[in-house]
Amino acid sequence: MQNCLKSIALGIVPAGSGNGVAASISSGDPFTATLNIVAGKPQAVDLFSVQHKGQNKGTFQSERIWDIHFFCWGAFADHDHLLENTLRSLGPVVKMILAPIWVILLNKHYKAKVQILPAPYTGQMEAQGYDSAETLEKSTMAATSEGCSSKLGEWRHLDGHFFGLAMGNLSCGSIDLKPTPHVHHCEGAVDMLVERQRPPWPRLTYARLFLQCETGEHVHSPYVEMFKVKAALVEPLGRVGHRSECGYMQCSGEDIGADVKLLECHQGFAQVIMAK
Repeated sequence: MQNCLKSIALGIVPAGSGNGVAASISSGDPFTATLNIVAGKPQAVDLFSVQHKGQNKGTFQSERIWDIHFFCWGAFADHDHLLENTLRSLGPVVKMILAPIWVILLNKHYKAKVQILPAPYTGQMEAQGYDSAETLEKSTMAATSEGCSSKLGEWRHLDGHFFGLAMGNLSCGSIDLKPTPHVHHCEGAVDMLVERQRPPWPRLTYARLFLQCETGEHVHSPYVEMFKVKAALVEPLGRVGHRSECGYMQCSGEDIGADVKLLECHQGFAQVIMAK
């Protein structure tokens, strides 16, 4: 799989409404992105894989979903689901305005068990707004998770009520959104953005965080946790007050079912043409 992907160089030309991949590696403008492909050169980019548990809850399915952009759950996935389904027919401008308002007003929180394999923590990461996983409790389970090749290291877990959770190995969620502004495209780790709180915060706080995501300032907010991780295990336990509802899980805007997911970063698995 890795050799096959490395033998093909991909050029990204934006043609959608969000265009986060193009904005992260080249340009959100189709003409500029095309020029960058002509004049650029292939560079290694991380991919991440997502596995889910089958009917036998103790094992993960061998099939993997491969992605280069974002894995989302909670508010982030609820937002994108509205854009691509409920509000899709309203056009790009109207749906981009209504979706965040809708999510903030609903104010949904979800219970979950999340276990992470953190990347090494540095002083530069602290200055950029990252949190140290040393503050989290140690996990005794995920280090031996079947299906995960990144077993070296000490796993940690963070449980609670989640408003949103996103993991990405590119900086831009869309042209005007930077959920993970300091991530590098080939470092063997993804950035995990977590918003969790009990009791829920005021809706005004959520609105402020959405606006700060446009510039990346949200990473310094006391309401946001940011970790750099090599792998993660996400187990949704239902919406607060509605146990049977687990919300949506998505990879780059595509629904993948809200169940137990194992995400793992694979360093340099793809070649993408970028501007010199």
